[in-house]
Amino acid sequence: MSSPRKLSLTALIVGLALVLGGAARIYRLADRSYKDVQRISAGPPIQHDISVPGLPQNLSRILVSDLFYRRHPPGYDLMMFLITWVFGPSPAVMVLPSFLFSVASIGLVYWLGLLIGQRVPGCIAALLLAFNGYQVFMSQTTGPYSLVCSLSLLATILLVLLSQEIGSERGLESCYAVVLLLGLFCQHCFWALLAIHMLWVLANAWVQDRRLPRLLNIQILVMILGSPLLAVATLQSRNQATALTANALVMAREYALFYWFLPGFNELLTGRTIARLSSPTVDLAFRALLCVFCVWLFVIGSRRLSPVDDPTLSAPSKPFIGLWILATVLATLADVGLIFATRRQVAHNPGIWLQTLPGVEALAVLPSILFMAAIALLQSWLPLRVIGRKLQPRALAGGQRLILLLAIMPFAVFLIASIPMEPFLSARDLLFVAPYLLLALACGIFAIGRRSRSLAIALFLVLAALHSYSLWAYSIY
Repeated sequence: MSSPRKLSLTALIVGLALVLGGAARIYRLADRSYKDVQRISAGPPIQHDISVPGLPQNLSRILVSDLFYRRHPPGYDLMMFLITWVFGPSPAVMVLPSFLFSVASIGLVYWLGLLIGQRVPGCIAALLLAFNGYQVFMSQTTGPYSLVCSLSLLATILLVLLSQEIGSERGLESCYAVVLLLGLFCQHCFWALLAIHMLWVLANAWVQDRRLPRLLNIQILVMILGSPLLAVATLQSRNQATALTANALVMAREYALFYWFLPGFNELLTGRTIARLSSPTVDLAFRALLCVFCVWLFVIGSRRLSPVDDPTLSAPSKPFIGLWILATVLATLADVGLIFATRRQVAHNPGIWLQTLPGVEALAVLPSILFMAAIALLQSWLPLRVIGRKLQPRALAGGQRLILLLAIMPFAVFLIASIPMEPFLSARDLLFVAPYLLLALACGIFAIGRRSRSLAIALFLVLAALHSYSLWAYSIY
């Protein structure tokens, strides 16, 4: 256990990071151009001098626009509709949620580090997140990305709390389910987080040779309720994707660099690099050297996160069969409604939805399939548990290993999928995994810095210079 004095010191540093990180996000907030940001589905149209596309006037137009013309679920735009309906559609109101959620993520990543026994690395990760130029840039634009980042951290924190049986279990379970659903309702990539959470719960249950845990019951319920959003993703699959020019290796390099903390090679600034500030050779050499440095930090941080701390999962309970049935009925009705809405859209405006409609119709049975799969899992849990224990689940168990899973797996899956398919790997879409990468890097920084005071000072100066440069480099765009 950390002493109260040490906790107070790190809490003070995180508080300072919140203040300074908030100040960095406010800087030039009013001067940011709106021409590169997404459309906000809000209330009445704003003043003509703000260069954003026309805004839907009512709820039905928001749903039609989001379902048929966008590449994300309608959750964020519905939230913004309510916010601007109450407070008005001013530019400050439209950007304020991104700002607030981005600042909240600074405190949440420290809380997560504290829960898994990494107090100082959590503090360092909060600082890295506060002064990451890309994070600051995204907090000054509209879109669900900062919101989904904070929801990702909050869901993982609730998962760790539930695994450690801390607090009121029923209340935490409800909050966990709601946060997961909100994340799925705001961004399709959030399914990766739910999948990793389920894999982690399975691994812990197999390590401890337990019956089906309550956490997995909750996650299955969320999966069934959220399944219509997979049909929405199928419906939107032919919509125009963000143009990406960087190859997989370049995207992996930029991901490793404290999560795109230098401008260039992302969908916001495609093809634009710091070569405009220096020669291309210097730019490439600088990024390659930094990549080696970050990989080194990550390897050392992974070793620090390697010990398995086997949390005690919430006690097994009776299966949520009644809730699963209700969720299946509701999800099926939502799928049927989406099919009728798509057919109506096609009848009035034939387009690319003719290609995706068969997939949407086929996915109407997905909730029932998921329900049957859950029942099959219940019936075969004992033999599966025996098989699972032979798969070395200990390598995935424990709160610290959860951070490594979230730092590596979502990016790796989307990166591999982007190689044979049309490139869709997007820095902003994966913003919700950035805190886990930064927390792993922070573990490496702490492990190196604790070896000697002079080395710690040198690391601090290098990282301070790099992140000051990151803030400045993004501020000129």
